[in-house]
Amino acid sequence: MRKDGKIDVWEVESKTDNAYVLMNRIKQNMDTLPSEMRGNAVVARPRGIQKDVNSANSKGKALTPERSSADADAAFGDKLPGFIVVDW
Repeated sequence: MRKDGKIDVWEVESKTDNAYVLMNRIKQNMDTLPSEMRGNAVVARPRGIQKDVNSANSKGKALTPERSSADADAAFGDKLPGFIVVDW
């Protein structure tokens, strides 16, 4: 929580996660907060993570069938808002 009362949420992607599913989950949870408390939603991918694409895709189908793990890879590569790669 920031000093201004906004709550930022970060989720660290694992090798079996679909980043779009993580972002969707963060946004669904943020929607339960009053709008004045909603901060930034961020999915962080550790640099050099070895993705298990088949597992990541199967986990993502329930919420975002049109967004595969490969689409999520592009989001990080294109530096879309909320998708960052970090060094741990």
